[in-house]
Amino acid sequence: MKKIATILLFCFSQFGLAQSSTSNQNFGLGIMLGEVTGLTTNYFVKPNHSFDGGLSLDSDEDLEIYLTHLWHYPNSLVFADEISLGWYWGLGPKLIINEENGKDLRKFDDDSDDILIGPRAVIGLNHTFDPPVEIFGQLSSTLYVIEDTDLDIDASIGARFYF
Repeated sequence: MKKIATILLFCFSQFGLAQSSTSNQNFGLGIMLGEVTGLTTNYFVKPNHSFDGGLSLDSDEDLEIYLTHLWHYPNSLVFADEISLGWYWGLGPKLIINEENGKDLRKFDDDSDDILIGPRAVIGLNHTFDPPVEIFGQLSSTLYVIEDTDLDIDASIGARFYF
Protein backbone atom coordinates (compact mmCIF):
# COMPACT_ATOMS: atom_id res chain seq x y z
CA MET A 1 0.00 0.00 0.00
CA LYS A 2 2.87 2.37 0.78
CA LYS A 3 4.34 1.73 -2.68
CA ILE A 4 1.07 2.68 -4.36
CA ALA A 5 0.73 5.87 -2.29
CA THR A 6 4.33 6.84 -3.06
CA ILE A 7 3.88 6.23 -6.80
CA LEU A 8 0.67 8.29 -6.88
CA LEU A 9 2.31 11.16 -4.97
CA PHE A 10 5.27 11.15 -7.38
CA CYS A 11 3.03 11.11 -10.47
CA PHE A 12 0.77 13.92 -9.25
CA SER A 13 3.71 16.13 -8.27
CA GLN A 14 5.35 15.62 -11.67
CA PHE A 15 2.03 16.25 -13.45
CA GLY A 16 1.84 19.63 -11.70
CA LEU A 17 5.32 20.51 -12.94
CA ALA A 18 4.39 19.45 -16.47
CA GLN A 19 1.26 21.59 -16.51
CA SER A 20 3.18 24.68 -15.45
CA SER A 21 5.84 24.25 -18.13
CA THR A 22 4.15 22.98 -21.29
CA SER A 23 4.57 26.22 -23.22
CA ASN A 24 8.37 26.38 -22.74
CA GLN A 25 9.19 22.69 -23.22
CA ASN A 26 10.99 22.66 -19.87
CA PHE A 27 9.52 19.35 -18.66
CA GLY A 28 10.85 16.01 -19.87
CA LEU A 29 9.31 12.60 -19.27
CA GLY A 30 10.86 9.30 -20.31
CA ILE A 31 12.35 5.96 -19.41
CA MET A 32 15.75 4.81 -18.16
CA LEU A 33 17.29 1.35 -18.48
CA GLY A 34 20.14 -0.19 -16.51
CA GLU A 35 20.76 -0.95 -12.87
CA VAL A 36 17.90 1.44 -12.23
CA THR A 37 15.07 0.84 -14.73
CA GLY A 38 11.94 2.97 -14.60
CA LEU A 39 10.44 6.39 -15.21
CA THR A 40 12.52 9.56 -15.35
CA THR A 41 11.55 13.23 -15.35
CA ASN A 42 13.55 16.41 -15.75
CA TYR A 43 12.31 19.95 -15.15
CA PHE A 44 14.48 22.92 -16.14
CA VAL A 45 14.15 25.83 -13.71
CA LYS A 46 16.90 27.81 -15.51
CA PRO A 47 18.70 27.12 -18.81
CA ASN A 48 21.54 25.24 -17.07
CA HIS A 49 19.78 24.04 -13.89
CA SER A 50 17.16 21.32 -13.61
CA PHE A 51 15.58 18.87 -11.19
CA ASP A 52 15.76 15.24 -12.24
CA GLY A 53 13.38 12.73 -10.67
CA GLY A 54 13.27 8.97 -10.97
CA LEU A 55 10.91 6.21 -9.93
CA SER A 56 11.75 2.56 -10.43
CA LEU A 57 11.67 -0.98 -9.18
CA ASP A 58 15.14 -2.47 -8.90
CA SER A 59 16.12 -6.10 -9.52
CA ASP A 60 15.10 -6.99 -5.95
CA GLU A 61 11.65 -5.39 -6.46
CA ASP A 62 12.49 -2.51 -4.12
CA LEU A 63 10.87 0.85 -4.89
CA GLU A 64 13.54 3.47 -5.62
CA ILE A 65 12.85 7.22 -5.72
CA TYR A 66 15.34 10.03 -6.26
CA LEU A 67 15.33 13.78 -6.85
CA THR A 68 18.56 15.39 -8.06
CA HIS A 69 19.50 19.02 -8.68
CA LEU A 70 21.50 19.00 -11.94
CA TRP A 71 23.98 21.51 -13.34
CA HIS A 72 24.17 21.28 -17.15
CA TYR A 73 27.00 22.15 -19.57
CA PRO A 74 25.32 21.79 -23.00
CA ASN A 75 27.32 21.20 -26.19
CA SER A 76 30.59 21.05 -24.22
CA LEU A 77 32.01 18.10 -26.15
CA VAL A 78 32.09 18.44 -29.95
CA PHE A 79 33.11 15.59 -32.26
CA ALA A 80 33.79 16.06 -36.01
CA ASP A 81 32.16 19.51 -35.95
CA GLU A 82 28.73 17.87 -36.19
CA ILE A 83 28.03 15.86 -33.07
CA SER A 84 27.92 17.65 -29.74
CA LEU A 85 27.32 16.22 -26.31
CA GLY A 86 26.54 18.01 -23.11
CA TRP A 87 27.51 16.81 -19.68
CA TYR A 88 25.93 17.32 -16.29
CA TRP A 89 26.44 16.57 -12.63
CA GLY A 90 24.16 16.75 -9.64
CA LEU A 91 23.34 16.03 -6.03
CA GLY A 92 20.18 15.02 -4.22
CA PRO A 93 18.46 12.45 -1.99
CA LYS A 94 17.59 8.86 -2.85
CA LEU A 95 15.10 6.60 -1.08
CA ILE A 96 14.59 2.83 -1.28
CA ILE A 97 11.49 1.19 0.20
CA ASN A 98 11.55 -2.59 0.66
CA GLU A 99 8.27 -4.31 1.44
CA GLU A 100 9.45 -7.81 0.46
CA ASN A 101 11.84 -8.56 3.33
CA GLY A 102 14.54 -11.16 2.82
CA LYS A 103 14.99 -10.56 -0.94
CA ASP A 104 17.49 -7.71 -0.76
CA LEU A 105 21.23 -8.26 -0.42
CA ARG A 106 21.40 -5.21 1.84
CA LYS A 107 20.10 -7.47 4.67
CA PHE A 108 17.05 -5.51 5.75
CA ASP A 109 15.58 -6.45 9.13
CA ASP A 110 12.65 -8.84 9.33
CA ASP A 111 10.42 -6.02 10.57
CA SER A 112 7.78 -4.56 8.28
CA ASP A 113 8.64 -1.93 5.64
CA ASP A 114 12.35 -1.12 5.57
CA ILE A 115 13.78 2.12 4.19
CA LEU A 116 17.22 3.26 3.00
CA ILE A 117 17.93 6.98 2.55
CA GLY A 118 21.10 8.71 1.47
CA PRO A 119 22.73 11.42 -0.64
CA ARG A 120 23.10 10.67 -4.35
CA ALA A 121 25.72 12.09 -6.73
CA VAL A 122 25.42 11.74 -10.51
CA ILE A 123 27.47 12.56 -13.61
CA GLY A 124 26.30 12.01 -17.16
CA LEU A 125 26.39 12.78 -20.88
CA ASN A 126 23.40 13.83 -22.97
CA HIS A 127 22.38 14.89 -26.46
CA THR A 128 19.20 16.74 -27.40
CA PHE A 129 17.58 16.33 -30.80
CA ASP A 130 15.10 18.58 -32.55
CA PRO A 131 12.12 17.96 -31.85
CA PRO A 132 12.92 18.02 -28.13
CA VAL A 133 14.06 14.48 -27.39
CA GLU A 134 17.02 13.93 -25.09
CA ILE A 135 19.11 10.77 -24.82
CA PHE A 136 21.43 10.34 -21.85
CA GLY A 137 23.81 8.00 -20.07
CA GLN A 138 24.79 8.44 -16.45
CA LEU A 139 26.67 7.02 -13.48
CA SER A 140 25.49 7.64 -9.95
CA SER A 141 26.57 6.72 -6.46
CA THR A 142 24.51 6.80 -3.29
CA LEU A 143 25.83 6.56 0.26
CA TYR A 144 22.92 5.26 2.32
CA VAL A 145 23.07 6.51 5.90
CA ILE A 146 19.57 5.74 7.19
CA GLU A 147 18.58 2.60 8.19
CA ASP A 148 21.89 1.01 7.23
CA THR A 149 25.21 2.20 5.82
CA ASP A 150 25.88 1.09 2.25
CA LEU A 151 27.45 2.47 -0.93
CA ASP A 152 25.55 1.81 -4.16
CA ILE A 153 26.80 2.58 -7.70
CA ASP A 154 24.33 2.59 -10.61
CA ALA A 155 24.60 3.10 -14.37
CA SER A 156 21.70 3.83 -16.71
CA ILE A 157 20.82 5.05 -20.19
CA GLY A 158 17.56 6.64 -21.19
CA ALA A 159 15.49 9.03 -23.24
CA ARG A 160 13.09 11.86 -22.42
CA PHE A 161 10.54 13.72 -24.54
CA TYR A 162 10.15 17.41 -23.63
CA PHE A 163 6.85 19.23 -23.76
